Amino acid sequence: VTILDSKTLERIPENTLDQIFRGWVPGTNSFDVGDEPEGFPTLSIRGAGGAVSLTTIAVYIDGIEYAGGSGYLSQLDKNNIDRIEIVRGPGAATMYGTGSNAGIVQIFTKKGKSGRSTVNVLSSVGFIKSKWVNKDPFQQMHNVETITGFKKAALTLGGSYRTAGGYMPDGGEKNKGFYGGVNFKTGKLQVNLNARYNTRNYNLTRSPLYDTAINPRTDLIIEPLPGLITPIYLWFNVKPSLPRNKKGITETYITGINLSHQTRDNWVNNLDIGYTGNHVQEIPFLRDTIPLQRQYVANNIDVTTLRYSNVLNLRSGVDGPEAVISSGAEYKKYSSSLAITRATAANTLFEKDPDNKNYAFFVQANPSYKNVYLTLGMRYEKNELFDASWNPRLGITTNFEIKSLIFKPRISWGKGITAPSYENRFGHPPNVSTVIYANPDILPQSQQGFDYGLEIYDKKGDFRFEAVYYDNVLQDMFAEQVLGQDTTDPNISAFKYLNIGKVSNRGWEFAGEYRINRLSLRGTFSIMNSTVIDTTGTYLLPQLEAAVGNRMYNLPRHTAGLNLTYYFLKLFGKTDKGSVSLNVTEVDGVRNIDRTTYTIDVSYGRIAYNPDFFGYPFQNSGVFRFGLYVDYHIQQDLRFFIQGNNIFNSYKYEYSTSYPTHGASWLFGLKYNFTKEDK
Repeated sequence: VTILDSKTLERIPENTLDQIFRGWVPGTNSFDVGDEPEGFPTLSIRGAGGAVSLTTIAVYIDGIEYAGGSGYLSQLDKNNIDRIEIVRGPGAATMYGTGSNAGIVQIFTKKGKSGRSTVNVLSSVGFIKSKWVNKDPFQQMHNVETITGFKKAALTLGGSYRTAGGYMPDGGEKNKGFYGGVNFKTGKLQVNLNARYNTRNYNLTRSPLYDTAINPRTDLIIEPLPGLITPIYLWFNVKPSLPRNKKGITETYITGINLSHQTRDNWVNNLDIGYTGNHVQEIPFLRDTIPLQRQYVANNIDVTTLRYSNVLNLRSGVDGPEAVISSGAEYKKYSSSLAITRATAANTLFEKDPDNKNYAFFVQANPSYKNVYLTLGMRYEKNELFDASWNPRLGITTNFEIKSLIFKPRISWGKGITAPSYENRFGHPPNVSTVIYANPDILPQSQQGFDYGLEIYDKKGDFRFEAVYYDNVLQDMFAEQVLGQDTTDPNISAFKYLNIGKVSNRGWEFAGEYRINRLSLRGTFSIMNSTVIDTTGTYLLPQLEAAVGNRMYNLPRHTAGLNLTYYFLKLFGKTDKGSVSLNVTEVDGVRNIDRTTYTIDVSYGRIAYNPDFFGYPFQNSGVFRFGLYVDYHIQQDLRFFIQGNNIFNSYKYEYSTSYPTHGASWLFGLKYNFTKEDK
C-alpha cells in the first residue's frame, strides 16, 4: 500500500487525480496523453488497466465504489482529499472484488472534527505554455471550504471552480464542484454523511499535427480488415483538420453514509451505503456553415453500494497468539446506458443494459504469534456477467531489529478479477453495420501471482525503504474476434468477444523516504516487464499484435520519480516560514505504433502504400517532466504559493505521436487557513 496524504498531494504539481500517480506510486503509470490531458483514462497498475488491457482500475471514495473507476478520476480535484491509498497487487480483490485484478485506489475525503471550526480558501491563476495555439491559454483554480465544529458534530461545506484554456485548437474546459458532509458521534455510534457534485464542460479539440500540410491523395483506399464490409476512404489525406463541433458535459454525483459501531471493546461493525454516477453527454457546437459531426454520444454509468463488514480482535494474553478477523457481505448494482444521435438520421439509438447485480462474501484472518504474521483471505463473488469466482489471498511476514533499524520481509499470493461487460457476454443486436454475437462462456479477466517484499525503516521515522518483486500472470483478456459477414445480412459485419492471451507481468518496485533536519527526500523507481506469453487468432486488440516473447504495447519499461523538499524558517521575518519542493518524473520504453509519420510519408509519396502496414513500430526513450512547488507564509494563516508542472517546457510525447502535449503549466495563488478550537 502506498499512501499519499494531503501534504504530499499539495506538493504534486497536478490539479486532478488522474495525473498524480506516475513517479509517486511504484508500479503505476498515468500518461500525459495530449489532446485531453484531464480526461483520458490511462491509469495502469502492474500491467493492467488503462490503455493496456482495455479496463479501468476500481476506485472507492469513502468506502463507496466510484462509477467508471479510474476512467473518471479527472472529475476530482485534490483540495478536499485527506489521503489516497493505492493497493498494489491482485490480493486487493479479496476485500474489494471485481475491478481490482492489479490493485485499487481508495480516496478518503477530509472530515470535520467536533469542537473545531475551520475556513480554507484557495485562489490561483496562471497559464499553460503551448506551441499549438497563438496565445498561451489562461488557467485558474479556486476553492472555498468551511468546517463548523459543534460539541459532538461537524458540518463541512465547500466548492471549487477551475478553468483551463485550450492549448490545442478549439479546446478548453470549465469544472465546477460542490460538496458537503456531516459527521457526528453519539455513544458508541459514529456517523459520516457525504455528498458531492461536479460538472465538467469541455470542448473537443482538433489535432494541429497536419495544420501546415495540404496534400490530398484521392487515389488511396484503405483496405478493410477481414470481415469489414465498407472500406475506409481517404485516410491519407494530409490537410488541416476541421473543427470537431462538439462540446462535452460530464456530471458526477456522489453520496454516501458510513456507520461505525463499537459493539464491544474488541468488536467493530461497519456499514457503508452510497451511490455514485458519471454521466457524459456530447452536444453540437454549431459554426456557421461547418457541417455537424457524424454522431453524438451520451453515456451514463451508475453504481449503488451496500457493504457490511466487521472487525474482531482476539487476544489470548501478553505473549500468546492473537488474531484480527475481518468479514462481511456486499451488494452492488451497476447500471449503464448509451445513446447515439446520428446527424444524418432523425432518430436516436438508445441502449440500456439490464442492471447488473453483484453479490459477494469475504473473510480475512490475520493471526499472529510473537513477530510472525499471517494473512488468510477468501472472497466469493457472483453477478449476471460471470459465474461464481473465488479469490483467495495468502501471506506471511515477520520483523526483526538490527540496531536502530527494523526489517520486515514478506511474501504473498493473490488472485483478482475484472468482470466482462454486458456486451462482452450477451452481445449486441445488429445496428447500421455490425452485430456482436453472445458468448455466455466468457470469463472474467484475471491476474494472479506472488509478491516478495522487504521493508526497512528506523524507529525515529526518518528513514524508510521498500523493495518489491512481483511475478503475476494476466490472462483471459477481452478481445473482439472478427467473424466475417453476419449469417442473416451480408452487409453487416459480425464480431464476438473472447478471452484470449496471457501476459507475464513481472517487475521491481522501489520506494524510499529520508528526512534530515528540514530536508525531505522521497523517490520511487519501477521496472515493468509485461511480456506476451500466449496469443492466437485474429483479434482487434493491438496490444497483442506482438509476437510471443515481446513486451506489451502502451506500457513503460521504467517509471521513476524524485521529490526534494526543504522547509525554511525566518526567511524575511521572525514568524514567516515555508517550503520549496522540486520533483522530477520519468517514463521510458513505451512500445507503440507511429501512425502519424507513416500517414505523412504515404501522403507525400515518400513510401509506397502497404494495406497490411499501419505504422512504424517505435519505443520511446526517456521523457522527463520537472515540477516545482513553493509556499511561503506571509502571515500565520496566509500563504502564497507557486505551482509549476513541466517547467522546462518539454513537448516530447510520452504515449503516442498522435497526441500533442502541452508545455509548462503555472499557477500562482494564495491560501488562507483559519482554525478556531472551542475551549
